[in-house]
Amino acid sequence: MFYFLGVVNVKQKNGPQEIVGEMVVFLATRIHGLHVEKCGLLIFLADHFHFVRYGRSITCEPYYLWRLGNKYFPSSPTMFSILNSIPFDHQNNLNDFSESGFEIDAIGKIFTMRPANPYVFSESDIEAMTQIIKDYGKENKDLFKQIDKIESVKTCIR
Repeated sequence: MFYFLGVVNVKQKNGPQEIVGEMVVFLATRIHGLHVEKCGLLIFLADHFHFVRYGRSITCEPYYLWRLGNKYFPSSPTMFSILNSIPFDHQNNLNDFSESGFEIDAIGKIFTMRPANPYVFSESDIEAMTQIIKDYGKENKDLFKQIDKIESVKTCIR
């Protein structure tokens, strides 16, 4: 299955890896103890929110239904490569994404090393991420169930 948020020809000054990395830093600096799996779902929700409201996603990446452990969830290829870095080699306790401004420990908790670069995002990108943090970030809701309840997400499934 594949979640498609649409292809819009937009000239991005930053590539998807930089944008997703900055989204991870943005979310993790505002949600203490953010787990990488929840972060991936929040990024999907922010992208979806932005696409529905403004006609383009933040990352401009397609979303696929990926399997991680025993769960399936929507993720972009860039976010999945971050998620897929767990489990870790047991010689290191941290998976280093320091060029992106964060590290992930052995249980998937994200540690930021700097604030997010605000110049990567538009005002509408920041609005979407802030709204998603307000709606889903602080509570320990089962986001898999929340995503299933969003009717417009179901129409994106191909």
